Amino acid sequence: MLTLWIVVAFGFVGGFWNHAFKVVVVALHDGAVPAELVGLFMSPEIGSVAFESLGILTFAASLIAADDGYRFARVVSDT
Repeated sequence: MLTLWIVVAFGFVGGFWNHAFKVVVVALHDGAVPAELVGLFMSPEIGSVAFESLGILTFAASLIAADDGYRFARVVSDT
C-alpha cells in the first residue's frame, strides 16, 4: 500500500501533473498558465529546465515502478 501511495503521489501528482502536464499547458498557451487553471497547480510558474526535467523523470520512474509492482503482484498471485 505504501508503494502505491509513493507511485501515485510522487509520480503522477508530482511528476505528471505538476511538471509534465504544466509544461504542456504553458507551451500551448504562449508561455503562461491561463488564469482559470492557476489554482490547479501547486506552483503555476515554470521552473528551470533542470527542475522541470527532473519532475518529468520522476513521472517516468513511477511508471517503471508501477509496471514492476504489477508484474510482481502477478507472479505472487500465480504461485
